Amino acid sequence: KEELEGYYYPIPKRDDFVSIFTNLNDNPYLDTNTKEQYLRYGRKDHPDYNKHHYLTDILGLVPKGQRGLVYQNIVYLSLEEFLSVPSDVEGYGLDFGYSNDATVITHHKIVNNRVYTRCLLYKLGLTIADLSKEMERLQIPKNAKIIADGSEPKSIDDLFFNYGFTNIVGCVKGANSVQIQTEWLKSNYKFHDCLDETLESKMLEWENFTYKYAVDRNGDNLNKPDDSRSQCSILNKRVKPDNIQDARRYFVYTHFNPKVQVIKTGSSSKPYLEI
Repeated sequence: KEELEGYYYPIPKRDDFVSIFTNLNDNPYLDTNTKEQYLRYGRKDHPDYNKHHYLTDILGLVPKGQRGLVYQNIVYLSLEEFLSVPSDVEGYGLDFGYSNDATVITHHKIVNNRVYTRCLLYKLGLTIADLSKEMERLQIPKNAKIIADGSEPKSIDDLFFNYGFTNIVGCVKGANSVQIQTEWLKSNYKFHDCLDETLESKMLEWENFTYKYAVDRNGDNLNKPDDSRSQCSILNKRVKPDNIQDARRYFVYTHFNPKVQVIKTGSSSKPYLEI
């Protein structure tokens, strides 16, 4: 039941409708090798493990919740509950922005397979000097683990060398990194998000219910998140629904990706892949 949490078998609501549900397990003509290639996505010990892809595209189950949402069944908790979570792994995600997109800072605690997230900052128009003041206001320690958007190495180096945040690094990026990393997070972790009365908290909840998969012209989901702008009643403007989601992804994926190290010689933000 825990493995199937958030997914269900499609059952018709009409009594006069006949439904026959089958998947690869019911196909007597499917050869063993082909079947094994598909089943590997459901094995946690296999490098291709992808729970969402396995349960939906291969087994044919339907995710609960609003159609197309990237993150299903997020559990919400209070600030007091978030603060009481033990910090086995703790750190911050940072997504840079300025005029069109907000600068975002997220605080994360990770215990076993659960990611606890609190959004601390969501502001437009911040320079790096402004950002450093906000980080000091939020009492983020200078030696705190911070994983930031790796596409802005100058900003990362500025915070590292000029403002003393000595444990800030750039996130892992590459071809299809958003799609690959998002599915990796969903396959390995459950999400618990902190809600209180702050703007940041409201934006976190708004993004969770707005961040969806892109669809084709037939309305079918594509296997990649849609980052197009949506009208946000909280800010009364159209914004992207992935600023907080990106900051979360930067921290969790890069922290746990075993093939990535960060060179601090010359640039604190320069990632490379082990061969």
